[in-house]
Amino acid sequence: GVFVKELIKAQCMNPVFILDEIDKITRTNSGADPYYSLMEILNPEENSNFVDHYLDIKVDFSNVVFVLTANEILHMLEPLKNRLEIIEIPAYIEQEKISIANNLSLIHI
Repeated sequence: GVFVKELIKAQCMNPVFILDEIDKITRTNSGADPYYSLMEILNPEENSNFVDHYLDIKVDFSNVVFVLTANEILHMLEPLKNRLEIIEIPAYIEQEKISIANNLSLIHI
């Protein structure tokens, strides 16, 4: 029901949804598996007729843009990764961290 509720809050059918740290989603056996819903919504063959079983309604997600972030994709399910365009952005190296700290600190000693 979360995706549908957010679509209603957006008050448009073509919003951009940003899902941060998707690698932290845990799988459940309680029937409400967020991975399953996400894979269905991200599948272009299914997302125009997505059925939200919690709210018992059909919703068209075909015009929604999803941006997902993850710290680590190693343990993500392959079917989910196959539905994504993965762009890897390397972490800051030590020299860059020091430079940022020096340039952004309020008090220079």
